[in-house]
Amino acid sequence: MPMYTKEMLDLMAVIRRRIKAEFDIVIRFSSEDTLDVIQDLAKRSADSTTKQKALQLLQMSGKVIELEDLARPTRNPLSAPHSSTPPTQNNRSVRIYRGQVVA
Repeated sequence: MPMYTKEMLDLMAVIRRRIKAEFDIVIRFSSEDTLDVIQDLAKRSADSTTKQKALQLLQMSGKVIELEDLARPTRNPLSAPHSSTPPTQNNRSVRIYRGQVVA
């Protein structure tokens, strides 16, 4: 098990709560790849506070990392944007429930 300082454990506790709330994933401190998991989830996170806390933790652990390394991948700008409006039939309104068109 890696050795963590009290400050690192405090940061990990904050990050664990935030990741649990966002992704419903529980991070175990005793795991050998805890820091790698935190880095991966921080990269996927939409929360800037989670990214900042993860950045602090990873830098404390000795990793050379910048905030840009935790940026979310962007969509391919060459792909055509998808229409956000559902198709309608004969100008009738369409009901949508949880992202699906219902009759």
